Amino acid sequence: MMITLWQTCPECGGTIEPGRKLLLVCENGHVRDHDVTAVLNFLNKIEGVASTTVPPVEILARLPPYLRMMDASEVRIGLAEKQ
Repeated sequence: MMITLWQTCPECGGTIEPGRKLLLVCENGHVRDHDVTAVLNFLNKIEGVASTTVPPVEILARLPPYLRMMDASEVRIGLAEKQ
């Protein structure tokens, strides 16, 4: 038995078909990384998320060689062309 889980676009609430793609496209054409989509959907479920704060996370001294700052263009929302 296969269970189909539909995802919801955190931008517009549109349906996202399940799959294993890195970039997800909702029925309204919003494109976003699947991990970012999951995080935003979790955050949208927290009441008062705008006021949720946590202290900064300490980065271990050995990790910086493996980390990089993401450019804003890597995290923005895009619209896919409808076919």
